[in-house]
This record gives sequence, structure tokens and C-alpha cells, in this order.
Amino acid sequence: MTNVDPPNQPPGPPEGPPPWQPVSGSIPRQVDVPIGPAPSPPSGGRRGLLLGAGILVGAVLGAGAIVAVTQLGGDEAMTTSSVSSTTTTTETSQSTTTETTVASTAPTTVDIEDLTAATVLVLAVDVSGEELWGGSGSIITPEGLILTNAHVVEQLPGFEYERLFIAVTTDAGVEPQPTYQATVVAFDPALDLAAVQIDADADGAPIEVNDLPTATIGDSDTVELGDSIRVLGYPSIGGDTITFTQGSVSGFTSESGLGDRAWIKTDATIAGGNSGGLAVNEAGELIGIPTRASAGANSPISDCRLVEDTNGDNVIDENDTCIPIGGFINGIRPVNLAAAVIEQGRAGEPVDPSVGIVDLDNVVDAQFAPPIFSSGVSTDDEPLDEVDQLPAGASQVCGFWDYSGMVDGVTWDALWFVDGEFSESISLVQQDWYGGESGNWWVCAFVDDADSLPTGSYELVLFVEDDALTSNTIAIGDQPRVEITFSNDSGVVVCYLLVSPSSAQNWGPDELDITETLDPGGVAVLDLPAGVYDILAQDCGPDPVSEQYGVDLTADTVVSLN
Repeated sequence: MTNVDPPNQPPGPPEGPPPWQPVSGSIPRQVDVPIGPAPSPPSGGRRGLLLGAGILVGAVLGAGAIVAVTQLGGDEAMTTSSVSSTTTTTETSQSTTTETTVASTAPTTVDIEDLTAATVLVLAVDVSGEELWGGSGSIITPEGLILTNAHVVEQLPGFEYERLFIAVTTDAGVEPQPTYQATVVAFDPALDLAAVQIDADADGAPIEVNDLPTATIGDSDTVELGDSIRVLGYPSIGGDTITFTQGSVSGFTSESGLGDRAWIKTDATIAGGNSGGLAVNEAGELIGIPTRASAGANSPISDCRLVEDTNGDNVIDENDTCIPIGGFINGIRPVNLAAAVIEQGRAGEPVDPSVGIVDLDNVVDAQFAPPIFSSGVSTDDEPLDEVDQLPAGASQVCGFWDYSGMVDGVTWDALWFVDGEFSESISLVQQDWYGGESGNWWVCAFVDDADSLPTGSYELVLFVEDDALTSNTIAIGDQPRVEITFSNDSGVVVCYLLVSPSSAQNWGPDELDITETLDPGGVAVLDLPAGVYDILAQDCGPDPVSEQYGVDLTADTVVSLN
């Protein structure tokens, strides 16, 4: 039996990002510098650029990746609580979010074998009986309602399946055998969640079940940083039997339309095929669904991707170090976000699990404004403030941006870099876009209230279909503010002024207003967090006027542009 994730959709991505144009929206923005490679730094300087380079697919799964998986035994026991749940609905300006409120009763003891039996393999089979792909799922009712990922059961044009088989594990050391067939009864591609209902035996004869082992649903809002997480599923790299991995909660991200916890991030090693499986807390309660992060909607899944100019040559290519993201899942969709999917699934009505092929030709018009930063999000999805620095001890940083020309179903990324190092634990990698054509969006990286984000320079880089469109940086820490006067001593008009922390991967937005220029002899005064910066001034060409790297801006000073 081969367990692989669903095939990716044809056709190929567009060639390169579009030039930036300002977009309308409720949050004012500056115009970005036209996207493309900046001039190379002088000898000894360094300027890692992502804009215009995009994310490149790295080595495919199995190319030197080391993965630790532990075969399940039957001797380990965990303590759990029986729970009852109710749902509440919260309206925002972006969407309706349904959350689950969980009330616990007296704790009982559950053997891990029970969780093994509740974790199933979902197989998509074509009309000839050939297995197309597989993923994992969790039985959540004795009647055979199974929670999984939408992409595990999605009907892809050109890769249509005829039937969904459910293979169950009766012995952790034995390959699970197809035992039932199931029908999709809930499908939410925006959350990448779905529910399927067992309704036939392996031969297709109608059947009703009422005594299947189930996973107990917990409360994902109670999960905290550092908590232990255990994952059960059928990863494609783990052979044909169920595998068990464990780790801890490494971070959280929140996103417009999905509320405070769009993702629980974990350092547990979870590979493709675990998608849709079982993520439980120490009490053995289902608190999330491992959800695949792929290399792109039109690319094969990979265990790493090229997202940093690690060798400092201003080009992101095969000579750079591959960053391990993509084929390994570090995102767990909180189970509280699955309440509406579960409720719809309980009704038992078949639904159409199709999204269709995204017309990538339309994506060439996608535009993101440079993000602004805030300490939080208001109840109507607006920034609480607009800042370029947060104090040490801050537990959250949020990025807001306007967008236009987007197409639902395309992939996008919000990648965070801290002091130049990619931070997987707070990044959103290869998400499917369902925010509509235009508007404004936000993402937040945060930790538990008892902790704080590490101090440093935080850079948010935004991608659409592997093209880096824009970026910006914010400082977190108590460094003083400095007033820097930039004097145009070049003799030509300066139209663009870029001032970026030296640790950043990108130049970021233009510091001059869209209508502002610096005539010869003119000055621009910026209030900045003290630090070391790179500076690029360009004429209206735009051609470089002044390039300066590693400039110490830790005190009020005048910087000559010449």
C-alpha cells in the first residue's frame, strides 16, 4: 500500500510578480519600490534579497531528511476526561468564526490503543480500483463520523476518485486494511477541514455502525506554549503502519477570519500523510488536526525550500541552504475551529468536495501593500495602533495589509524572520487564500500571555504563488529611538529611500511618501529604533544614487546620500 498526499493541481505558476501599484483600503499605505533585484552591495557588504526571487522548491522528500518515528505499542496509557461541547458564533468583518466550548467531567484513564483504533487511514481510489492517495482521519462518533483535512478528500479535476475507503488499525504492527467506505458530509477548503461518514462496508454494501472507538474532543483554547502534543497518523515516510510522534507547542498564529488561534505550531516531526490525523494533549483529548504544508499548489511536496540568501550572493538558488519547511507539517488546525464542520457532518447529508483548478493567469494582478504593524487587533479587524517598535515583553505582533487582484484558492505565505533567521513556529506557510479579490488582511504571531516574544528585528515577508510581493520590519525591544537626517548631496532627485535593518532579507517599503521626492540639497528626517541599517537611495529610474551597508544608527546623526 502506498500512502501519498493528493496530487497537486496543474498548471504552472506565472512568471514573476507584478510591479507594485497602490491599492485602496481602510489602512493607509506607502507605495512600494518596483519589485526586482536591487544593485549588488559593494565589496564586503551584504544584502540578501527575496523580493522578485520567490520561494523555490528544494530537495524532494527523502533527499537526506532524517525523521524519527516511534512505532506504537499497546502498553502506554494516558489520562483523559470525558467532555461535552457546545458551540458559540462570533461575527467579525472578515467572516463568521465558530468556536467550541468544552466542559470536562471527572478524569478517566484511556489506553493509547483506543486512540490508535480511532485513527484511520483514508484512501482515495479511482474507478479501476487503483489507489490515488491517502491521508489520515479521526473517528469522532460511534456512528462513524470521521474528521480529516479537506485536501485529503477533495475531488481534483483530472485526478477524480471514485470511492473513499477507510482502513482501520487493529494491531499497531500490522498494515491497516480497508474495512469501510465513506461519503463526504462536510467540506471547508478555507479551513482545510472535512468530515466523512462511514456508510458502506468494503464491498460497497450499505451498513450502519454504532460502536466504533472514538477520539474525545478537547478544548484547543486551553493549549499553552510548551505543552506536550502527541500525533497519530499514517505518514507517507512511516511505512504502511500507524506511527506516533510527539513534541511540544512551539507557537501560535492568528489570522483574519479565523480568530485568535488559526494554528497551533509544534516542533513535533510530522510528515505528509499525517494530514487529517489525530493531535492530542497529555490527557489524550483531540485538540487539533495536523494539516499539510506543501511546496505549492503546483509543485510536489518537499521537505525543504529555498527562502534565504544563505551564502550572501544576492541570489536565492540551489547554492543556498534549504530551509526545512513544506513536506513536514508544523501546523495543527485547532479543533475548536472544526465545530461547524462537525455540526454539518452530523447531519449526514452528502456534499460536493470540489474546488476546481485555480486560473493562475488571473494571479498576475495580485498586489499586497507593505504591511504595517500593530500590538493587536480590534473587534472590527482594525489595528489597535500603528507602530514600528514594540517593547520587550510583548507577547504579540500583528501585520496588516491591503490587497487587490487576489483569486480564491491560490497559495500565499506570511513568513517571519527574526534577526534574519526564518522562524517556522510563527510563520504561515503555503496557505490557501479565501479572502476574496480585495480588502485588507492581517496575521499575528504570539505566545502564551505568560511568555513574551524574543527581542530582535522582526521581518514579515508576504508571498503569493511563490512570488515575494512585499515586506516590512518591526523592532521588538527597549532600544532607544534615534532621529536620523538624510541629506541628498548627490546632485540628482531622489525618488525612493529604503532604510532597512541589516539583518533583514529585503529592503522593505519606500520611506518617502508616494508624492515626495528629495531634491538636491533636500533632507528627510526619520525617527527609527536604534540599530544597524542598510540604506539605498534611488532616482526616479529607479537607479541607485547611494548604497550604504552596516551603518551604525545608534545615535542622532546626519547621513549623506551621495
